Amino acid sequence: RWEFPISIESMKHYTCLEALELRHTSEHLVCFPLGVFPNLRTLWLVNCEGLEKVYIPEGIEDGSLASLCDLSIGSCHALEMIGKETGRGEATTELPAPNLTALSIKKCGRVKPVVVE
Repeated sequence: RWEFPISIESMKHYTCLEALELRHTSEHLVCFPLGVFPNLRTLWLVNCEGLEKVYIPEGIEDGSLASLCDLSIGSCHALEMIGKETGRGEATTELPAPNLTALSIKKCGRVKPVVVE
């Protein structure tokens, strides 16, 4: 089990990344941090069997998802949470993505409802 394979701090250097699609990661990818790629417009996570959490890590600034327009998550059966860490291991289901125009969450039966702000 592992989290995203590079450190959150080093991800901030991927300023040209606008689209990312991860498929069939089996049980290896457990957590995916949002808000660390400053210009990410499109994110698709499909058939990530071990994925439990898609989250904005504590310490990432509000507005970090300003570029995100399209978020699609499908067939991630272990996924329980999409939202923002608030500290002490707690999280909200709020997703501060003001320019999100397309949101699709399919076949993720364990995930809690998401509130897009």
